[in-house]
Amino acid sequence: MSAEQSKAFESSPFMVKARQQEQYVSQLTGERDKTRKQTDKDFNPCDDDFTAPKAYDYDKGVNYYTVLGVDEYAPLEEIKKAYKKLSLIYHPDKMAGLSKEEQEERAGVFIEIKNAYLVLGDQASDFDRWEMSHSCQPLQRTGHSAGLLVLRVIVFLQLHLQLFVAFKSRASEDVQKASRDSAARPTSGGLSEFRARVLRRLRQSPPRSLPRTAAAQQHELVPAPQVVEFLSEPPLRLPLRSTVLVTGGTAEDQKAFQAHVLEVGQLSVADAFKPGPVVELKSDNIEGLEGLSDEAYRIEVKDKRITLTSSTSHGLFNAMMTLRQLMSVSDGAVSIPKLRIEDAPMHEWRGLMLDVSRHFFTADEVKHLLRTMALFKMNRFHWHLSDDQGFRVPIAKYPKLTEVGAWRDGTQQGHSGWSNDHRHYGGFYTPDQIHDVVSYAESLHIMVVPETDLPGHAQAIVAAYPEFSNRDAINVAPRVMEQWGVSDFVLAPNDKTFSFVSDLVSEVSGLIKSDYYHVGGDEVSSRQWDISPSAHRYEEDNHFASPRQIAGTFTRKAIEAANRLGRSGIVWDEALSTGIPLPQRSVVMIWRDWDNVPSKLSVASQRGLSVVMCPHSRTYLDFAQGPTDPYESQQGVVDLKKVYELPLDGHGAKVLGGQGQLWSEYISRGLDDLDFKAWPRGAAIAEATWCDHRRPGFDDFKRRVKARASNFQELGIELRVS
Repeated sequence: MSAEQSKAFESSPFMVKARQQEQYVSQLTGERDKTRKQTDKDFNPCDDDFTAPKAYDYDKGVNYYTVLGVDEYAPLEEIKKAYKKLSLIYHPDKMAGLSKEEQEERAGVFIEIKNAYLVLGDQASDFDRWEMSHSCQPLQRTGHSAGLLVLRVIVFLQLHLQLFVAFKSRASEDVQKASRDSAARPTSGGLSEFRARVLRRLRQSPPRSLPRTAAAQQHELVPAPQVVEFLSEPPLRLPLRSTVLVTGGTAEDQKAFQAHVLEVGQLSVADAFKPGPVVELKSDNIEGLEGLSDEAYRIEVKDKRITLTSSTSHGLFNAMMTLRQLMSVSDGAVSIPKLRIEDAPMHEWRGLMLDVSRHFFTADEVKHLLRTMALFKMNRFHWHLSDDQGFRVPIAKYPKLTEVGAWRDGTQQGHSGWSNDHRHYGGFYTPDQIHDVVSYAESLHIMVVPETDLPGHAQAIVAAYPEFSNRDAINVAPRVMEQWGVSDFVLAPNDKTFSFVSDLVSEVSGLIKSDYYHVGGDEVSSRQWDISPSAHRYEEDNHFASPRQIAGTFTRKAIEAANRLGRSGIVWDEALSTGIPLPQRSVVMIWRDWDNVPSKLSVASQRGLSVVMCPHSRTYLDFAQGPTDPYESQQGVVDLKKVYELPLDGHGAKVLGGQGQLWSEYISRGLDDLDFKAWPRGAAIAEATWCDHRRPGFDDFKRRVKARASNFQELGIELRVS
């Protein structure tokens, strides 16, 4: 190229625009360096506030790695090769025969390519300095500044040398030959030799969002996993609305992954032939962990591959829920730390109970609760479907249970039994709605456990069918109860009522697939039996010493009906002291923690019964969380710390786990009220039952659950942690 040609080239519109872009890039990197000097005088990447150099222009929406078609944090040699390859395609020298519009378009592309090379060349040099200082000792300011200057000069000189050679040689073969020739020149050779010595140490780049050493990392997962090992690598970043290839697992596993994981960042499943990030759903046993092996899982995130491993679909789903918590969205991408996790739960029963009798919640509201439970790997939903204040499940053989029993003419207001709004209130589920809830729960690996409470808490039943009441004691057909508290109306002990109980269990079991059926048995008043001649005769005929044995007879018959359908029966802990033995395989929910819990556990152990821990003072989530709660609640406080410290020692009895109770007398203001009472205390139940004695401690839990605010926000829940 002659001097005149060179001058003409330098003054061309293309090169004028290129120089403007160079100034912009220089300003961009200069501002970054200025910020670095202000925040990190020694440029120590082991400092907590260290931020690696960015390779993005967010104002312009440019990712410089994407421009060159290389992986994020690629080594400088790879960046160099990519630039050289692209320059042979988009250089102005290749524009002969193109229209003016096409030439301008290609010129713009080439400017982006050149700018990307300038920025990434400098960034790779920064990372090289990080690599040479991996011992986390402060760097010498003069040394690293001089090194940066030399390397930036090298990048700049090499760029213009390649531009000159490319412009001079039209054929790609000539370009490559000229580049090889130029590398042999004394000046360039000296620079290349120095650069080679420096870059010899350059490996894959260090972490960008995990700048501390792996051992110093703190996870923010709830429940806390057994094993978490961070890798000293940058996180996997998936651009929003990008695709990933999902392999392995069943069709249901893949469907769950798409529905509950890929929705983060609007990701989607890639075509099988498209290269890119891969997720493998792998079937294998997880050995060496404490807890339940059938729910154990492993997560490995490395390179561009995510591997979820378990021996069951439930375990894979647990892994998916952990992975979802690991995913964060920022700067136009989903970020996932490189790590390995191995985990398994200590208990099989990790649940919440929702009372839909006192206040009714729609099927969609129930599903909302289920979705939030799943995020924390809770797997039991206890659905309290009947009580004195309403009957919510349709029974074909007894239609008045919902025609009459699902509705009341008023509702108590506040804590005074004399205050009433006198408004018609109620509701019930259709069979289709119940099937929808149960199917949705199954997709989340949550078992629905139905409860129809009897023989007490039955005023709504006898309001619909007075013939099931003790009419010889009080010949009055009650209305569905409008006040809170415990009604005296109980079922009458006769064959007709026992047949009703069997029919009820059968129909509800047909609607709700489950391994369990809860028959209630709590807070049974004996006042009507005490004055009922027919109840007295039943006691005498069966040689009962107390009316409590009538209550025990009802619970036993209901459990036997459930057993015939292949379900284990569940009762509240009053059933331990009725004098009527419970069938084998029965489960007792221990809730009255003021009444000698060790004694109850001992009785359960002696009788071979399993227990679920539901102590009133720690799991009743209708109580206030603190003095400043925005919603009305039961009088008393069950704060987050009390819930987290839920005791799960069975004293010899088999403890299946525990659950939180959402009694709904004072959950009256809809879904926001329900969410406030359930969370974050429900997450404390989840960690207590998942980890048991491995719980890291309340302060650590509090830190981690606060970090889950974004997950709650995705579900429309405002997290409040005092």
